[in-house]
Amino acid sequence: MPEDKKNKVKQIFPDSLSVKKEIIDEESYIVLIEADDTIDNSIANEGKLLLCDKGGLIADALHQVAEFFIRLTSELNTESFPALSLSQYTWLIKD
Repeated sequence: MPEDKKNKVKQIFPDSLSVKKEIIDEESYIVLIEADDTIDNSIANEGKLLLCDKGGLIADALHQVAEFFIRLTSELNTESFPALSLSQYTWLIKD
């Protein structure tokens, strides 16, 4: 393996840790908790989670919706939640 490739891969880990530390130090993670609360409240009030993305991230939106419909593991059997991916319609959106 070329040394420059090895060094680049090795640098990914400290960079990732640095970003995570910054998120903790600045309490940026709070927005994730707020988003979770919003989703919980919506579903509790018979709402739905609508996800949408464009380009290569369409697969992420579709995958996330699937996560709301399936059990996570054989030990953790959860009920499904109403979620829908609108990604297949993003070709209608113009940049």
